[in-house]
Formats: sequence, structure tokens, C-alpha cells
Amino acid sequence: MLGLSQKRSRLVLMLAVGLVALGVVVRVGFLLTSEPRPIVVDREKARQIRKAIAQLQTESLDESIRRLPTDAEEMSPRWFSASLKRVAVQIHLEETLQNRRAIKVIGELNAMAGEEQASRLRHAFDLLFETHVAGILAAIDHCLDPSKPPNTQSSGNSLLALCALIFATADSGRVTLVLEQLDRLDQFHEDAVQRIKNQAIDDPSFLNYLDSFAGPDHRFRLNVLRLAVARRDGEDAPLTRRIDELCQAMKTEEIPIVAWDAANTWFDNVQAYSWRDVMRQTPGVRYDASKGVRRYRFYDWPSGVSMDFEVQEMILRQIDQLMKESANDQ
Repeated sequence: MLGLSQKRSRLVLMLAVGLVALGVVVRVGFLLTSEPRPIVVDREKARQIRKAIAQLQTESLDESIRRLPTDAEEMSPRWFSASLKRVAVQIHLEETLQNRRAIKVIGELNAMAGEEQASRLRHAFDLLFETHVAGILAAIDHCLDPSKPPNTQSSGNSLLALCALIFATADSGRVTLVLEQLDRLDQFHEDAVQRIKNQAIDDPSFLNYLDSFAGPDHRFRLNVLRLAVARRDGEDAPLTRRIDELCQAMKTEEIPIVAWDAANTWFDNVQAYSWRDVMRQTPGVRYDASKGVRRYRFYDWPSGVSMDFEVQEMILRQIDQLMKESANDQ
């Protein structure tokens, strides 16, 4: 009986090992193929998506703009893992475009034309800029003097709200207006830094806070500047090509943006992948394109430049100069 029991145990063990090995082979084979993975089924995520869509369906454009800085977490899948954030430091583009309310605002503003569009873009940026500045200054003042009221506005959310407006402006081809928006944020950053220096504060955390939240990251700036020129002049226009020449050593990635009320977005499903898959642009991330899809190609800093902010700023200054030398918006 003991021998039979040992044989059975050995058989069970061999069967278990075989099934595990088969699972590994199937998984590896699956990863190596170009077949798309199925849409991830997650009841809680599906419930959150339905709730976000239902809320947005009740909002006017003005209300959506006002609410951009408030409940961004409810409108975004927040798919960035800690490991991905360590690898991809400059992710304001993805953080902006994963927000369904931001996509709604961008789409509705881009559906306008002429002076009506320009006026709405300016008004919306002014509104969100005021919210952003007030929040940051309140945070600094409270740290300097705890008796003053604390900041109740998330600086990260208000910054991403501004990023949505800047992206909408770039996507409509309004080069001059994009430059004005970025210049205003840069001027605010400089003024806030000077305000801290005037207080003779040695704590570097204040300056780090401003560097993180006063304005969008360099990668976002690079791509919205190029997008604005490409939308105004065309992909093959001389100025677009000159910007591409400056970026020829950079990596590129394509992100599909679907309707704000789509059942699944690229961001909803990419969270099922590891950050290594995402960085390799593994094929097969599924999304609902039934209501249309716009594909954006974005530049990313090469590994040797990803943390070299001086080189990034030099490239941005060159692009900025090229754009300011170009003709006004058509």
C-alpha cells in the first residue's frame, strides 16, 4: 500500500508540474504573439466607468471646465504603478489624457471654430489659472504662517486641469495662444520663487514643490508645442519638420484617444499590463473605438537625456524660438 501511495503522490506531482509548465508555455507564447489581449473584465472598474460617464452626461461645457480641478480621481483610472512612475518621470501627458472629463472638454472646445473657440479657450484658461495660482500661494503662505488658512485645492489636479486646456489649445492649432499660456505659467513660477527668496527661506522643499506643480513637465511642453504647429501648418510643413529634426534622437509612442463616453479607453485597459509591456508598446491593448479614435504620436526623452533638464530646456528654447519666429496663427 505504501508503494501505491508513493506512486500516486508522484503522479499527482508530475501532473501538477506539467500543468504549471503548460501554463508558463502558454503565457510566454501568448506574450510573444501579436494577438490582442481581451478587454479586462473588472466589475468594480466597470462600475466606476459607468458612474463617470453618467456624471459627465449631465454637465455643460462650463461645468466640466469648473470641475476639472476637483474630482480628477473619479474620472481617471490611475493606471500608473509605482514602478512605472520611477521609470517614466514626466507623465503629465498621460495623466491629462486618461481623464474622461479632460477628454470631454478638449473635444467640445475643438468642435468650435474661429473667435468663439479662441474666446472660450482664453476664458477657460484664465479661470483655471486663477484657481491654480490661488491654491499654490495659499499652500506656501500656510507653511510660512500656520495661522493662515491651509490650501484645500489639490495643486496636482489644478495643474492637470490647465494641461487639458493647453492641450486643447494646441490641438486646435493655436500656436500663439499656446505660447502665451506657457509663458504665463513660467512667469508665475518665477514670481513664486522670488516670493520665497524674499522670505529668506532655506528649506529646499518650497522650491521642489514649485518645480513639481507650478507648470507642466518638459515632455508635455515639447509635445504640445509640436502638436500646435502640426495642427496649424500640417505634418509635412517646414516648421513641423524642423521640430522633428531636433527630436530625431528621441523615442516616440502612439496613444489612441477615444470618446469620453467610450465603454473602455486605452488607459482603462493598459493597467492590466506590466510597465515593461507598456514601455515596449506591447500590441493588443484593447479599447472601444466605436465612437471614433484619434491617434497621437508623442516624443519621449532618450535615456541619456531623461533626467538632464538643462538639455531638455535647451531643446525647448530652440523650439520656442522657432515658433515665435513663425507666422501668426492662420
